[in-house]
Amino acid sequence: MQYYPKKMMIEFTELDQESVRSMFRSLFDENKSLEERINTFIEKSDEFLSYLNKMKPQEKERKQHYHKDVRAIALYLTFRYPGKYYLYKFRETKQFLSQFTNQTLSMGWEPAEKYSFYLRNANELRDILTADKSLVETYEKWLKDNDFIDPNYTFLTQDFLFQTTYKDWAEEIEKTSVKIETTKNEAVELPSKNVIYYGPPGTGKTYFLRNQLIKQYSEERPIKSKEEQLQTIASKYSWWQIVGAALLELGKAHVAEIVVHRLVQSKNEISNQKNTRAMVWAMLQMHTVTDCEHVNYTRRAEPLFFYKEKDSVWSIREEIVKTEVPELYQILEEEEKSQNEEIQINRYDFITFHQAYSYEDFVEGIRPMLSQDSDEQVSGELGYVIKPGIFKQIVEKAKQDKDQKYALLIDEINRANVSEVFGELITLIEDDKRLKQSNSMQVKLPYSEEMFGIPNNLDIIGTMNTADRSVEALDTALRRRFSFIEMEPDPTLLAESPHAVEEIELDKLLSTINARIEKLLNRDYRIGHGYFTNIYEQEELEEGLRIIFKHKIIPLLQEYFYDDWGKIGLVLGKDFIRREHEDITFAEFDDDTYEYFEEKSVYRIH
Repeated sequence: MQYYPKKMMIEFTELDQESVRSMFRSLFDENKSLEERINTFIEKSDEFLSYLNKMKPQEKERKQHYHKDVRAIALYLTFRYPGKYYLYKFRETKQFLSQFTNQTLSMGWEPAEKYSFYLRNANELRDILTADKSLVETYEKWLKDNDFIDPNYTFLTQDFLFQTTYKDWAEEIEKTSVKIETTKNEAVELPSKNVIYYGPPGTGKTYFLRNQLIKQYSEERPIKSKEEQLQTIASKYSWWQIVGAALLELGKAHVAEIVVHRLVQSKNEISNQKNTRAMVWAMLQMHTVTDCEHVNYTRRAEPLFFYKEKDSVWSIREEIVKTEVPELYQILEEEEKSQNEEIQINRYDFITFHQAYSYEDFVEGIRPMLSQDSDEQVSGELGYVIKPGIFKQIVEKAKQDKDQKYALLIDEINRANVSEVFGELITLIEDDKRLKQSNSMQVKLPYSEEMFGIPNNLDIIGTMNTADRSVEALDTALRRRFSFIEMEPDPTLLAESPHAVEEIELDKLLSTINARIEKLLNRDYRIGHGYFTNIYEQEELEEGLRIIFKHKIIPLLQEYFYDDWGKIGLVLGKDFIRREHEDITFAEFDDDTYEYFEEKSVYRIH
């Protein structure tokens, strides 16, 4: 049972409400010294813990130290007397003292000693800050009417203390104005058209692609034309919804009339569908009500709301639409909206390679398709069409929009057989082999027999996990065509709130683990900071850290060291891995390795 302050006080109150009130009254009694009040509060809490363990012996014994946590006691005092006390964090206080004074804070001090020391230094800092009249005036103007007035500037002081310890404050002040501009406007400078970001797991490679790099391949701007407005609407919905909205507006129509509807045409333009008539016909038949005797299509899918009459005129069962697919009305309503709304323009595609990914998925391939007869019914004959892959599709988009930069982002690029996936195009991706470059080249594609080249405004960017033993190695020919950028673990990111855990320096923890792994294996097997960046809620910090080690870090080390627990112990230490020698009686059998296994140690996870 994790016995955090909140849970502890709830259970104490259920046991003896009046005694808990007495504890807090004593803590808030300003006639007594601070040290006496904190020590008394902890003593009373210890008594409650001991009593609870006796009252409920069937439950796991409560041994946690959270009632002695200075953060909790400081929180109680600050909420009661916000003009006198300050919230407390051990890590930030220690770092602040090291930056601005020659004093230090010891982890081994008693809670009352820690907080009293912190309080003295915070008050000294407050005197320095409030002496700056321009700072005080700025702060008071910043406060709103419904904010806490902060008459003694305690919150100003603790904000200053915490913020100046999250990063190198002097460096941040120098860079702030530049950072705002570069983050918003400037693109990430790539060394070539083809780049692979590589590094150990958890170093933020995919995060960088999806949250930072794509910014230079996308934009938000107002809708410029009716055509663009229709394409924006069509991009939000699937084919059957667009066909349904078109027929809802038409009332009754033949397939030919539906095909030329403005919504269907807009959907076709953004999806690059070669046979729009076949797509419309397929959507109609697939979503036809079952009691329609004029449609023999058997592979139907919900919702069913289309109906076909004997003369091949299609209509909609509106009573079904109103209850099951009301979004069809919404599509038509959206068209009436102002063209001044913002639209998101994305000039990139994102894919993840896997072992089964093929040339046919990436460039082009043959796909089966059921033929249709003149009456727009399934003929039963199986035909084949050449379907472009994701790479060919974005190449065509980039060719048609030469003034803009496009990108294909490939996550886990080395999980597929890259030479097989790219095929003959591996030569064309080189910077100087692109269209209209010095050594421009084109090849004939094997299925469509089209001449194919790659434009210069298309970047190919991948990520590669260096520690995954199950993936394909990149051959020399492929490596020559890509530039490589290493993304290393960055422990400094863990030194900032909200990733700090009381009295556990995550940055030093990660650095120590990685130094040991690098010594035992090599730098490709280090652990990334991303494993620890999901720790946020204060109450869940230590429990979250325990879960991360149990379910992520230790299993990863098992994979790294092939279940060699001795080496895992060298990385994590005896507090995580326990070595034991168990007396096991083996069955009687003549085996030369008997003595080896008899002396072999076994390991347990704490």
